[in-house]
Amino acid sequence: MPKAPNILPGEKLSDFSVRVDQALPVTGLAKKGKKVDGVRDHRITKHERRLRRMQEAWRKEDKRLKERMQEQRELAEEADGAERDLWDDRTEDVLAS
Repeated sequence: MPKAPNILPGEKLSDFSVRVDQALPVTGLAKKGKKVDGVRDHRITKHERRLRRMQEAWRKEDKRLKERMQEQRELAEEADGAERDLWDDRTEDVLAS
């Protein structure tokens, strides 16, 4: 038979109550209370799961947009470089004659 928990010296009654509730074999009875080591944080609600999925989708979309913008910048720089090279070559011909 498991030993019944006793209140520790200097422990508040509310803290003891939380510890007793979390020590019970039926989990989920203690809806409120402070975090105690070794006990799972909290259940994830449907709403929270939905919000997390939305945030993940936003992050993926943001990453995709940033990659596309970076690619467009690189293409624009290459085009500008090629155009500059063409102008540089033509001006050298004009100056040489």
